[in-house]
Amino acid sequence: MEKEFFVAAIDHPKFGKVYRFFEVDPATGEEQAIDPFDSGMVKLYHETPPDVYGILKM
Repeated sequence: MEKEFFVAAIDHPKFGKVYRFFEVDPATGEEQAIDPFDSGMVKLYHETPPDVYGILKM
């Protein structure tokens, strides 16, 4: 069985709006907190660094 992934927005009194990432086991209905990057829900965007050019004196 596949697990379902969810995101819940929570208003934290100190940090403002934060997001809780969790998965639900469909067989038991049990919720477990997850790391969104490890689970594949979110992927880091790797931007290629720009070419660096030197400043030349004229």
